[in-house]
Order: sequence, then structure tokens, then C-alpha cells
Amino acid sequence: MSTSAAATSLPRLTGYQWFSRLPVLRHSFKAKVLVVAFLGTHVPLLAILAYFIYANSVTEAYALQVLAMALVATLAGTLVTLVALHALLRPIDLTLGMLRRFRERGQLYRPELDLRDEMGTLIQGTHRALEDLGAHLERVATRDHVTGVLNAHGLEQATDRLREAGDASAALVLVRVRNYGQLEVTLEREELEFVTRTLADRLRLVFPEPALIAVRGRGEFAVLLDDTGEADVEARSNHALSELTAALQVRGSQIGPICALGVARLQDAGTPHGLLPAAEAAVMAAEECDGSSWVLSSEAGAEQRTRMELSMELGRALERDELFPVYQGRIDTRTGQVVGVEALVRWRHPQRGTVSPGLFIPVAERTGQILAIGRQMLDRAVAQGAAWERQGQPLVVSVNVAALQIAEATLFDDVRDSLRRHGLTPGLLELEITESALLQRSDASMGLLERVRGLGVSLALDDFGTGYSSLSYLTDMPVDRVKIDRSFVARLPVERDRRILEGIVHLAAALGLAVTAEGVETGDQARILRDLGCDQWQGFLFARPVEAGELDRGPHTLPG
Repeated sequence: MSTSAAATSLPRLTGYQWFSRLPVLRHSFKAKVLVVAFLGTHVPLLAILAYFIYANSVTEAYALQVLAMALVATLAGTLVTLVALHALLRPIDLTLGMLRRFRERGQLYRPELDLRDEMGTLIQGTHRALEDLGAHLERVATRDHVTGVLNAHGLEQATDRLREAGDASAALVLVRVRNYGQLEVTLEREELEFVTRTLADRLRLVFPEPALIAVRGRGEFAVLLDDTGEADVEARSNHALSELTAALQVRGSQIGPICALGVARLQDAGTPHGLLPAAEAAVMAAEECDGSSWVLSSEAGAEQRTRMELSMELGRALERDELFPVYQGRIDTRTGQVVGVEALVRWRHPQRGTVSPGLFIPVAERTGQILAIGRQMLDRAVAQGAAWERQGQPLVVSVNVAALQIAEATLFDDVRDSLRRHGLTPGLLELEITESALLQRSDASMGLLERVRGLGVSLALDDFGTGYSSLSYLTDMPVDRVKIDRSFVARLPVERDRRILEGIVHLAAALGLAVTAEGVETGDQARILRDLGCDQWQGFLFARPVEAGELDRGPHTLPG
């Protein structure tokens, strides 16, 4: 039924609206009913009074006697009527109380009443509607909207119930799709959701009820199940790995998920709350292997446990401002002056000291925390660049961009907002993007980068030569600079590698792209790179990463 048709079938409220226009009665339904009841009970008294006023045949004494009796009877009737009406209107108070309690506290009160009239129908209907609404809100809060399985909050509740029940025979299987980032860049949203639903359905087949399946985040699932023994858990993990990695058809092409499984048993984890950290350590150990694999938490090494602990501490590190940028200079090969800097993230841990980026960056990429880290480092670097510009010492500041920032399409807004907030000239900001982030050149990602360039910001292709691109790949990439990976620079004495590097430099020059060589550590490397036509050096030979106040602007000269 359409909305207009439904509206015409409902009773009209013309009379009720008339009463609602009266200022005294506008805000109270009870007041409306009681005023009408009062007037109704006094109509007989007013009629008798009018009769005696206009009748000549009635004596004055008789008239007063009748009026007195009528007045007493009317007042008594009015009192009884008002008391009765107040009782009859109590179900409305009850219904309003039910609604208020549900809205304010999320509590549902079920009145124990046997009412079979319209008011009973109203109360019962209201209660059923609130029950349905509560169940729906519970589903929304604890269920993943794409797959219908539990979400991270629902999994946490299930783990809490496990703790309360004191069950000592549970296991947690953590599933991480290792190539999910590549799928995000390659597939459209609907296609990615299809992949997620398919993987969830495959988990349902391997782990039927009463096992609980949850989606924890980007390409990550969890299964909470009864542990019937190590052999059974191992067999089901093998089965799950086989099912999950089977190829599936998307857009006419076959996609093969690469999965890592971490399995934790409650008897190994110790407590229900220890299940997830133990499974995290196991899945990190599985990711150390090539391809798809699974690992029991009891087999995970200390390094994986350290990485798991770091993933849990990264969130607090962002809040406590433990992450900070350092800057490594980029040196002009002709003048020796610092013409730009690359902002590099560092973590000053209160207990561990300085944590290597090689340890925590992979963890952040797996957990999705790299998105927050990238956004924070971008803002800090732009702020520093703006400070140098205000001091009359402008430098081009380069900031690394994670693939997730492109996949989540947040990059344009982050860059625009940061430039506006700090007032940095857009031409003094450069974003460094790895080959792997641009490997799958979807229209959406290429369009996003073109929009970023439209702000006046330049783009650099980082670690060139380590990915899968060919030299011709440069012709249609939206970049302004190529950064030669340090592995090429380290092999410069080899004639074959020198020729490859020479070809890269010449092609970049033909395309109007600047070239920066990373990892320059010896004078011989620097001279060869300058002779080949590289525009900039970057490496320990000239400058190590330092905090902003320690930056040496040069000029830098070649040793020897």
C-alpha cells in the first residue's frame, strides 16, 4: 500500500486538532479528556439553571432546593468521573513510560496485564514493536551488514559469554586474506563484497553451528568453536585452508585468495581474553610462510608475539603522540644543496625504546592502522613544511602514502584539509607512492591521484624497480618523479645493472620526470649516478634521517 493510500484509510483527527489549538490544552492529552468530562457533567446543571431562570411557575424556594441538589449531584458525579477517567488513562502513561525507558536506557519493560480492548492492543503492539526494534538494533550492533555473520563487537560479546560460562574447550581460528589489499585496488566495491560473502559462506560450510563466525575487518575473519581435540582442530584448519583458497569467479576472471590461518586453543591461551592475542601471534607466524598456510599458537615464535603486541600498542601510540617524523635530505647532484626532504615515521616506545619501522609498519599495514599513521604523518610533515616556508627556507617535503589511503579514497580530502589547515604552498608537498599501490591501475585510483595532482601537489613513484612494472609502465602513470630503489644503487658496479639504471634515467628524462636515487652510501655510487643524469641523491653518504631542528641544508660535497 502506498503512503498516500494508507493515509486516506486512517481516521481523521479534525476534532482532536481543534482541541489541540487551545493553548491551555495543547501539551496534555489528559487535560483535554478531563476538560471535556467536566463540561459534560455540568451540562445538566446548566440546563436546570436556565430552566429556572426563564420559568415563572416555579417558586423561589423550590428552585433553590432543586438547584442545590443538582449542584451536589453534579459535583459528586464530576469527582467520580474524573477519578475513573484518570484510571482509564493510566495505560497511556504506561505506554509512554515503556517508550521513554527504551529510548533512554535501552530497557524493555513487559507489563503483566490482561487487557482485551483497544488499549490492550495498543500496549501489546507497542511492546512487540519495541521488541522487534531492539532485536534489529542488536543485529545491527553485532552483525556484519555484508555477510550477516558476527562483527568484531559480536565476537567480543561471544568471548565474554565464554568467559562467564567457564568453558575450557574452546578454540579460535583467525583467518587473514593476505592479498586483500591487492583485491581492494583491483575490484569494485560490489565485487569486493561478493568475495567477502563467498569466503564467509565457505567458513560456514567448514565450521557449521554452533561455531560462531565473525568478520573482524578488511579481509579478516574469526571462528569461535568448541575444541574437541588438537587433531580435530588441525583437520578442520586444513579443510578451511583448502576451501578458502579455492579460486572464485569475479568479472569473468579467476581470483585465488591467499590466506593465513592462526589457530589458538583455550588450553594454550589460558583465558578467553587470551584467545585473540594468541591467534594473532599464530596468524603472523603463518604470514611468514610463502603462500597460504596455518599455524597453531603453540608453534608461534617470540617474534610473532612481539608483533602482535605491537599491533595492540599502536593505537595507544597514536593517541599518546609516540609516533613522530624525521627528515632525510634529498641533495641536488649539481649544487650539493638540500632541495627536499623525505618524512619518515619513527616510534619512540616508552618501554621498548625506538621501534624499527621495519617491525611496526608491516603490522600497521595488516591491521589497517597504517591509514591513521599515514594521515598523522602527512599532517605533521605539512605543518613542518609550512613552518620552514614561513621562515623563508622552503623545502619540498615528501610523504609516503600507503596503498590503503588510495583504496579507501581518503587521500584527496586528507591532503586538501592539511594544506588548508597549515597554509603550505601545494608545490612544496610531494607524495611518494609505491609500485605495488599502483600495480592495479583502476579508474578510481588513477582518478583519485589526478585529483590530488590538481591541488598542485606532485607525486613520486617510490622504490622503482622492486615491483612488477616495466619501463613502458611509466608512460601512463600520474607521477612527476621516479625514485630508484636502493637495491639498484647497491649493484651499480655491475655493468648490467648500470645499463638498466641508465635506461630508466633516459626514459624518465624523455617523459619529463625527475629522478632521485635512494640508498646512496659511497662516493663511487654518487659519481656514477650524477654522470648517468640523476637529479638528486638520497642516502647515508650525505644525510641520515634527523628531526627537523637538526637538518643540515648543505652544501654537501663528494668525499675524495
